[in-house]
Amino acid sequence: MLNKKTLRFFLLAAITVFTFAVVCYYADSQKGVQVKRISTEIQRSLSGLNKRMIKVENLLDHIDTNKQNLWPKLERTVNEGQLLALVYQNDHLIFWNNNIIPNDIHYLDFRNKNIYQNQSTWYLVVNKEYNDFNIYLFKNVFRCVHHIDSEEFHLTLDRTKADYTITNNNGKFLFGIISGENNTLSKPFTLVLFLLYILVYLFIALGINSVYQNNKFPVKNTIVLWFF
Repeated sequence: MLNKKTLRFFLLAAITVFTFAVVCYYADSQKGVQVKRISTEIQRSLSGLNKRMIKVENLLDHIDTNKQNLWPKLERTVNEGQLLALVYQNDHLIFWNNNIIPNDIHYLDFRNKNIYQNQSTWYLVVNKEYNDFNIYLFKNVFRCVHHIDSEEFHLTLDRTKADYTITNNNGKFLFGIISGENNTLSKPFTLVLFLLYILVYLFIALGINSVYQNNKFPVKNTIVLWFF
C-alpha cells in the first residue's frame, strides 16, 4: 500500500503533467490566433497601399502642368508609407525611390497577385495601369507584421507546403506560412515548458528515491544521483 509521501508525490506529478499539457495546448492555440492577426494586418496594409495608389494617381494627373514640383511630392507620398515605388510611362521608367526592385519589373503582371519575392525579401505589391502610366507600390511584409521576427517567419508560395494560408482582401491566396520549431512557441512559453520538464524530471527522481527509502534498499542514498 502506498504511504502518504508517495501519494503526495504522484499527486504533485499529476498536477505538473496536467499543467504541462494545458500550457502546450494553449501555446498551440496561440498559433492560430497569431496567424489570424497576421492576416488582418496584411489585409489592412493592402488597403493602405490602395489608398496610397489613389494619391499617386492624383499627383500624376498634374504631370504636364506641375512637373517641377511633382517628383518631391511623389517621393514624399510614397516615403510616408514606407513604400518602394516604380512608375513607368509608356514602358519608360520615370520615377523610382529605390534600387532594390529590378527596373524590368514592369513586364510582370501584379493585377491579380499581391505578393512579390525578391531574393530573400517578401513584398506586398499593388500594381495599376493609369492612363499611360504603370504604377507599382511595394511594402516589405515584415514592416506590415511588426510582431513577427523575419528569421522565425517562414513564407512560401507553394500552397501545398503551407501550414497556414494568408489571403488578400478578396480572399485570394497570397502566401503560406510554414510552421517551424522556432516559430511554434514564443520564448516565454518555451521557458515555461522547459521548467515544467525539469520539475517532472525532479518529481520522478525524488519519487523513485522515496520508494527505495521506504523499502530500505541498500542503495537508497545514491539512487537520486543516478538520474543526474
